[in-house]
Amino acid sequence: PEYDAISKELLVHATEEHTHAVALSEQIAFLGGVPGHDVAQVHVSDDSTIMLEQDLAGELDAIARYKERIAQAEMLGEYGLRRALEDILITEEEHARDLQASLRK
Repeated sequence: PEYDAISKELLVHATEEHTHAVALSEQIAFLGGVPGHDVAQVHVSDDSTIMLEQDLAGELDAIARYKERIAQAEMLGEYGLRRALEDILITEEEHARDLQASLRK
């Protein structure tokens, strides 16, 4: 009951994350690379607060990494890639705000 409001939003987040993965795979393939999929260790808990805090930490980490990739794309003159990464970054920042609001942080 405490996190009912965020539960529906998390389904939206999951769909958006999948869309990000597809977009990034397409960009990597376009640039001549082969998309990989190293999956980080997933932590689980019966405590909803802990899970949301872990989700928030993941979003904040992703935000930092996207900012680095955006800077790299800019240096390489890959403006289409930069734009795609900026769009993803905006969504990741929205995810972080949603989680922070739910956790009241």
